[in-house]
Amino acid sequence: MMDGTTVNIDVTAPGATIALALMFLKTESEAIVSRLSIPNTRFDLQYVRPDFIMLRVIARNLIMWSRVHPSKDWVWSQIPEIVRCGVEGLGGDANDIDDMDAEAFIQAYVNIVAGACISLGLVFAGTRNGDAQELLYEFATYFLNEIKPVSPTSGNFLPKGLSRYIDRGTLETCLHLIVLSLSV
Repeated sequence: MMDGTTVNIDVTAPGATIALALMFLKTESEAIVSRLSIPNTRFDLQYVRPDFIMLRVIARNLIMWSRVHPSKDWVWSQIPEIVRCGVEGLGGDANDIDDMDAEAFIQAYVNIVAGACISLGLVFAGTRNGDAQELLYEFATYFLNEIKPVSPTSGNFLPKGLSRYIDRGTLETCLHLIVLSLSV
C-alpha cells in the first residue's frame, strides 16, 4: 500500500510474511527462512514491531514444518539468545538493562512464545498429541497467571513478573492466541 511515495510496511509486511509462509509451506527451504529472521540485536528489537516478530516465527515454522516438536526445548530454541539473556537478566539486582530495553525484550519474548505455540497448534491440529496439548496448556496457564494469579503451581522454567514490563493487552492477546492453539 502506497503512503505518499513510500510503501507503508505496517500494512504490507504481515500479508507478505504470511504469503511467503503459505507459498513455501512444508518446503524446508533454508533460503526463505533466512529472509524471515528473528531480531537478534538490541537495535533490531527496537526496529521490528513485536507482532511482526510473532508472524515471522509462525511463518518460519510453517516452512520448516517437520522441525516443529512439542517440547520446551523446541520453544526455547525459537527465542534468540539476546532475548533469552535479556529476560533472564531482568530479575537480578545488578540490572544494567533500562526500561526501554526491558520492554523490547519482554514484548519480543511473549510474541515469540505465542508464535511458537500457534505453530504447535497448527502442526499438531487434529493429531491428539498429548505432549503438544500439555505444553500448550502449561503456557496458557503461565500467561493467565501473569495476567491474574489463579494457580499456585506454574512451571519453574518460565520467568515471572512479566506484567511489570508489558501492558496487559499484549499479555491477553498472547494468552488468547495460545488458548486458540490449544483448541485445535
